[in-house]
Amino acid sequence: MANNLRHTVPMKPVTQPLSHRPPSNSWRFHRSERIGLALGLVVVLAFGAQHERRTALRSRPMTDLGVFACAAWAVRSGDNPYTVSDWNGWHYHYPPLTAILMAPLAHPLPDPAPTLPRDNLLVMNLCGRGDKDIFAVAKHLGMNI
Repeated sequence: MANNLRHTVPMKPVTQPLSHRPPSNSWRFHRSERIGLALGLVVVLAFGAQHERRTALRSRPMTDLGVFACAAWAVRSGDNPYTVSDWNGWHYHYPPLTAILMAPLAHPLPDPAPTLPRDNLLVMNLCGRGDKDIFAVAKHLGMNI
């Protein structure tokens, strides 16, 4: 075994020609990488513009901020935050501490929303995604939404 080690040929290090090495003080993207980054940026900007157009630029806001602000107003005025609704007719269904902490954003209550008749059923989902669960509840109750 010792004889085999004596007769081995030393390996030469593999080096690239100087023309293929990037300069040691700078690094640059390849052309395909620059094109990919530019296309990715265009997609992100287009998605952002579409999202802003469909949400922030609406004539009537469809966010929970109105619910929080009206519940905070109810807390400041001594009312129950669960009995008020915002300008969309949405009711507050978050923890009471959230309404208390939102007091700096308090907004006066809008005109009251129409009330539900006594024979209507209101189902509230206090955890998870209610937009998916509501169809299962409706199917269980024999309703078609």
